[in-house]
Parts: sequence; C-alpha cells; structure tokens
Amino acid sequence: MIFPLSRRARTRLYLVVWLVVAALGWKLGLRYGPDLASRSWKPGEGFFEAQDPAPGLFRFHARLILEAELAFPRRLDGYLPEPGKDANRRLQLEAMGWWKKDGWTPFALRYGQVEGHGLRLSMGRLVLVGVEGVTPARDYNGPVLCQVDYKVRWEVSEDLKTLVLTRAHSGLRLPERLGVDLPGGTAIFQSTLQRAGLGWKLQDADQVRRMLPGQPGPRAWSWLSPLL
Repeated sequence: MIFPLSRRARTRLYLVVWLVVAALGWKLGLRYGPDLASRSWKPGEGFFEAQDPAPGLFRFHARLILEAELAFPRRLDGYLPEPGKDANRRLQLEAMGWWKKDGWTPFALRYGQVEGHGLRLSMGRLVLVGVEGVTPARDYNGPVLCQVDYKVRWEVSEDLKTLVLTRAHSGLRLPERLGVDLPGGTAIFQSTLQRAGLGWKLQDADQVRRMLPGQPGPRAWSWLSPLL
C-alpha cells in the first residue's frame, strides 16, 4: 500500500532530486565544457569545429582543485641563527632591533620562537595567484593526465622585509624549496592532475604536498573536493 506524501515530504524530495540533478549537471559541465568551449561554428557546413586542442579542464576548475588539495595559502617558516661570535652579524641584528646584548629582543620574539641556537620565524605565506595554463588531457596507457602551471606569490609582513633583504649579513635561512628570492616575488610551479570518473584529482597528492614549500593552511576549499 502506497501512502501519499505530505507537502513537507514532497518538498524535501524535490529538493534532494534538484540537488542531485544540479550536482550531475555541474560535473558534466566541467567534464565536457572545455572541449565544447574550444569549438566554433563553421559557416556553411552546419557543425562546430575544434580550433585548437582543448585543455583538460577549465582554469578556474584547476584552481579549485589546487586550493582544495594543496591548502593554499601555505604557512612559511624561516630560521635565524644566533649571531654567536660573529661581530658583523651581531651588529646587523642589533641595528635592526632583533638582538640586544646576549639575547633576542621582544621585537624578535613577536615573529618567532626560540629553537635551539636560533629563532624559528613565521615568514608569511605562499599564496596561489592563479593558473597560467592547462595542457590537453592525454591517455598515458591507462591514466588520463594533464599538467597545470600555476603561479604563487610570497607574501610577508613589512617588518620582515628588511631582514630578508639583508639575509647575507643576518644569516637568515629562507623556507626550503621556496623558489622565490624576494618578498612579493612570484614563481611558477607545475602539478599533474588525473581524471577520476567525471572529475579530476591531484596525482600523487601526498608527495606533492610534501614537496611544496611551507605548511598547509586551513584547507577552506576541501569541502568542494567531491564536486571537482
């Protein structure tokens, strides 16, 4: 025996169906959209023709995946050793207000904490600026892959810029694998995406996360992963 649904139950059912259809439409649009967008109407022949090889996915789509998988902006740490017996380094750090007599100043301790014979510093963050390019999707004997070039920028507070610029004298060690020499500078990184069903995922995600500079941020976009 089938019981009629109440108005509230029907509304909930319609909402669930609508969400499922919308999510499927979104996935299909991301999957086939780049190829359709690369085609233009051929007059007199009545069909659309591809002008150039279509990228594997839209740039905004690639950016969302990178934001979700790599947790930008990423926190950066540097290391400032104690000057020890090096008179030049001591004078440099004292002149900038980082060292006084035999210890770090309160100003220095605002930006880091003592670790061993030095100061572990918070050196700003690595920000994803945008996606520079996406290659066409290619079948590599099974997995379908494409490469994404993306630009990152090193953002650091004004109080730390002088320390960075004088690092040859202060002894500051920049974050590992940063690839950017100056605050505000940019670098181009590349990652590989792999098709997974109707969507894409970052290939070797754990390895890429380990090799990128800095520590993961709060992963604000991680909830989007099932839709990508």
